[in-house]
Parts: sequence; C-alpha cells; structure tokens
Amino acid sequence: ASPNTLKTTSGTASNDTTTVWYGVAADTTQPSGTYTNSVTYTATAN
Repeated sequence: ASPNTLKTTSGTASNDTTTVWYGVAADTTQPSGTYTNSVTYTATAN
C-alpha cells in the first residue's frame, strides 16, 4: 500500500489529536478465521 498523509501543520503541535478511522470490506470467498495486518505511523518534524 502507498503511504498517505494524515495531517500537516504549519506551526508547533502541542497536545494535538488526530482521529483515524478504519473500514473493512468483507470477501465472502475468503475462508472464515482470524486475519491480521499492521499499520505504521511515522511523525516527521519540519
């Protein structure tokens, strides 16, 4: 998957909160079971 920018700020962030929502799409051809994946967040100071 490609990286996505969630938020940018022009000033110093302090006690800044960002909400991230996730969605799923069921694939009825996939066998039932437990599936996992990971999400990595990276913060970069300007």
